[in-house]
Amino acid sequence: MVAVNNACRALFIFIAFTLMGCQSNVELPAQLVAVVDNYPPNYIPDYYCPLNIVSSIPTH
Repeated sequence: MVAVNNACRALFIFIAFTLMGCQSNVELPAQLVAVVDNYPPNYIPDYYCPLNIVSSIPTH
């Protein structure tokens, strides 16, 4: 009975810490490095033109 109570208590603490650690709006300090397209200079697309966005996230 004591082992079941300890297991239930440990499970409750684990779930509580897991839920407290969840955040719905996490923001990272990203910086825009470049916007790149892969088309030649004289090419004019007549449809949606995808662009590649290069960003940097500081590690310290």
